[in-house]
Amino acid sequence: MEDYDEDPFENTMTESGGIDYYNIPCPIEEAANMLRVPLRKNEPPYTLAVKKLNNRLVDEYHDVILRPMANKKGTVPSGKVCIVWDAFQTGTQICNIVPIADMIVRPDAPQFSYWIRFLRQDIDKLYQYGMIITMVWGLVMSEIRHRVRLQKWERIYSHPVKDWHRLFNKEKMLLMGELQLPCTDIGQEGLKEIEEKLSVLQKLYLHIPAEQKIEKNDAPYVRTVKELNNAQVADFKKLFSAVKLPPNKKENAPLTPEEKKRVQMWNFFREGRQLNAFSEHLINLPRATHEQFLFWGKFLQKDIEELHPYGGHLVSIGHGTLLNEVRLTMSEKKIQRIFSFSEDEWEELFKKNWDYLTSKPDYPFEDVISEEELKEASEKLKTLQQIRVDPNNSSATMNLHSRYG
Repeated sequence: MEDYDEDPFENTMTESGGIDYYNIPCPIEEAANMLRVPLRKNEPPYTLAVKKLNNRLVDEYHDVILRPMANKKGTVPSGKVCIVWDAFQTGTQICNIVPIADMIVRPDAPQFSYWIRFLRQDIDKLYQYGMIITMVWGLVMSEIRHRVRLQKWERIYSHPVKDWHRLFNKEKMLLMGELQLPCTDIGQEGLKEIEEKLSVLQKLYLHIPAEQKIEKNDAPYVRTVKELNNAQVADFKKLFSAVKLPPNKKENAPLTPEEKKRVQMWNFFREGRQLNAFSEHLINLPRATHEQFLFWGKFLQKDIEELHPYGGHLVSIGHGTLLNEVRLTMSEKKIQRIFSFSEDEWEELFKKNWDYLTSKPDYPFEDVISEEELKEASEKLKTLQQIRVDPNNSSATMNLHSRYG
């Protein structure tokens, strides 16, 4: 951002005669008010705490960013207020994340390339893994974000805060996410293609064994997944002849208790196939070290005031580290106990191990973080993700626009 010697906002009209809201001159105090939120009585404690902390960070933004970037009249372009705020808030979080970056569970270079290739498989290949691929997608996207985060640290946020507002303009391509992705295996179009496949797989995921009607105008991915779903329903009905649903049962129709049990069997059947298909890839997943495990267990016990400077994304990484380990451990046990046997034996094994399959698993982390503390951490994370600075709902923003509109 440049320091303005003259008022560059004198003409706020567009060529077509409309209002150029981006360049409306906004006094910096009013700019800060666009971001502050009112505090209300009787709000939940976590909500109130996060709002107070957000407002405190806005005060810092006013002093160290807005004031230096304002012109002689003390104004900035209104359109830059939120863009630069996002860059500033990101920077404060990155400055706190970098010192503990070694505690983040990350794939090494060969693992990262492996999972990129994995996700670029045809949709009929990805289908066999079910929703397990969402974990892989999360792993890849988290690594990409972390690499971008490190780039931002090196080029912007490792410098003194007083220099940030000038570096924001110099590195605006990096801040806007328009640089080439920090990996050589895939580009933006490749990521969009993966997202499209994941979206179809999630949308058409079958929760009960009911055939799906294939329409003439179905898109290729949709048609493929429907065909694979129907084939899997046929396999289930063949292998589990005693538990098939009535032939005309619709997916969204209410289920009787007996039918619910049959649906559970269907879900265990699908889970078994997915885990067996994915088991050969498990060795390529990065797993938390004992040190990382202990770190995140302790980290998640912090008060919400202590977690706030790191941002919701890092808290979600720590939370996900523990939950993923639970899922992986349980999956390995299920494979060994049930799914490693022939599918012809699954129906009897499901009945024999029904209590094991349907009961809540033993909580394995009491020596790291109690189950109650982990639930509390989930509430803190939820609040950090939901209570965000939103200038679009600000009365100051409305007043600014109404003044010119």
